[in-house]
Amino acid sequence: MGSARPYFSLEWLELEKHLGFRPGLKGSLEEILEAGKNQLHHKPPVNDPAAPVQFYDDQITPNIRVRVYTPKCKSNCPMPIGVFGHGGGFCGGDLNSDDNTARYMAEHLPCIVVSIDYRLGPKYKFPTMLDDFEIGFNWAYDNAEKLNGNRCKVFAWGCSAGGTLSCGLAKRFVEKGLKDKLAGIMNLAGGTMHPDNIPDHLKDQYKAVYENAVDVPIVDRHVMDIFNKAIDANPHDLDYTPALFGNLKEFPKAYSVACGLDPMRDDAIIMDSELKRAGVLTKIDIYPGLPHIFWVFPQLASSPIFLKNMIEGAKFILS
Repeated sequence: MGSARPYFSLEWLELEKHLGFRPGLKGSLEEILEAGKNQLHHKPPVNDPAAPVQFYDDQITPNIRVRVYTPKCKSNCPMPIGVFGHGGGFCGGDLNSDDNTARYMAEHLPCIVVSIDYRLGPKYKFPTMLDDFEIGFNWAYDNAEKLNGNRCKVFAWGCSAGGTLSCGLAKRFVEKGLKDKLAGIMNLAGGTMHPDNIPDHLKDQYKAVYENAVDVPIVDRHVMDIFNKAIDANPHDLDYTPALFGNLKEFPKAYSVACGLDPMRDDAIIMDSELKRAGVLTKIDIYPGLPHIFWVFPQLASSPIFLKNMIEGAKFILS
């Protein structure tokens, strides 16, 4: 498994040539987190009165802070609310990490975006992150009117780990009989499975973790394993592996993104196919030859395409 060289898109190879190196996370957990800060994270945003999106931060519990993004051109009607989880392997990232993505969604859907600053590993173990995300979602749902939001159109979405949280939240809400609170989910390259617990009927489909194990940009199998270990990820915990949940037919509409050079590529593809098989309406965009969260590099031609497709995905789950 994984002996064939994975396909790299020409635009990605050209980016590497321009940068003079292959962006990627390597080494120990501490080294990975430091590299992530240097290569992938954004500086804290500034509220510019002329900007199309304004934001403020709010401490909703002693442990959880949120950032609320509001389009400057507010609608007279209540807007959808997108509850957002940032990426970072559950060990890194913060409210600044995916600021551009959250801001784009708020402006172009348009909607209110509530980004959740959930607690991180290795200090905290899973499912603390999902517990915090659920509290953040419920805060946004309960305060929809104050936020000028439509309580009937509150959706969960996220990049990487945040996509996992969105799927895990849907699973929890189904179990709790609260599925009607969630208008839809968006998983932008998040994991939905664990390599140590792949059912026999899915093993032929679960190939990316081997094909993209080494020599791929951003995230490889080593990084994935380091993050899983840091948060004590349980391969049999359905909050962490929602693609294996036995009642997927009760899930809301779902939009997924899979990146061709990502070891978690097939997590999104399998989640989409399993939801479809259960009768759930889904939509997926696959980006061959591009790595995990490639859109953090705006110079790629595929990055604005991703953003436009993301908006169409949001419209799909809310339609």
